[in-house]
Amino acid sequence: MAHRKPHDRRCSYVVVVESETESSDLAEYLATLAPADCDVLILDYASPERFDEHRRILRWAGRHVAIPKGTDVVRAAMELAACEKVIIATDDVRYSIPEVESLCELLDRYEVVEPQQYLSPLPWWGSIEAGRMLVQRGIERFGDRSSTYAVRRSVVRNIRGADIGSDHAIRRLALRGADVHAASELFVRRHPRALSAWLHERPEEAEEDFAAPGKTILFLALLPVVIALAVFGGARIAGGFTGMVALASAALAIRGRIGASSFYPVRTCLFAPLAVFERSVSVYWALFRRVRAVTIEPKPVATPLRAASGE
Repeated sequence: MAHRKPHDRRCSYVVVVESETESSDLAEYLATLAPADCDVLILDYASPERFDEHRRILRWAGRHVAIPKGTDVVRAAMELAACEKVIIATDDVRYSIPEVESLCELLDRYEVVEPQQYLSPLPWWGSIEAGRMLVQRGIERFGDRSSTYAVRRSVVRNIRGADIGSDHAIRRLALRGADVHAASELFVRRHPRALSAWLHERPEEAEEDFAAPGKTILFLALLPVVIALAVFGGARIAGGFTGMVALASAALAIRGRIGASSFYPVRTCLFAPLAVFERSVSVYWALFRRVRAVTIEPKPVATPLRAASGE
């Protein structure tokens, strides 16, 4: 029986791979998507050495393409995807077959679809991340990190102007006129990163928030306000302010858990204050990295995409 051509499949599933990814685990997951009839495209940020290491395993899971850091992931996915319907996901996202089918059905009605996300299993750092996700859900319908979303290729190709990027991709697509649907009824699992990878991502994620100045200013202000209150008002006043922030973040998490209680245990709401504290520290870490990069690091030069087909 002849193999089906990529463009004849239900959709293109584009997975964005970081250099620390365990390729065997990812390949095993991608193999489970075979019944969903997906054209699998793997965009790999890894260094040339790590790319070749990943290729030995991932070439059998789909089309494996090297992309340089700074590449506009959405534009690259639209350029290389074979199908009109395109699902983009980071390498920690784990779709089931019914979830892929539901997402494709939603793309019949909407131009861009963002499913909800949850983490499982939940180590302590995963619980902090889940608390942050609940706080975000309690504030607005769009996630602050677009770990996975689905788009129609023709829609993105018709959008002119600046790059869309991977950070806050959903928000940027909405600002450029795309019809974005927040699929509140569709939840997709994310596998928590290893502790070392999670710690490595703290300043990177905080730096992504620089695109939302109000949010960054809020987190930048928290620690100085607590210190100022402790110095000029005493530990009792500083403790009272800290308690108010903790209660507010927990309340937002409880609000965000509405409609998602099957995927977020009650205890994740208790981790919301720790998520706020973590981000208020990480934002200074990110600011230091940004200043250091500007002063001593040369601007990277983009290189062409390098493909390695597994066919």
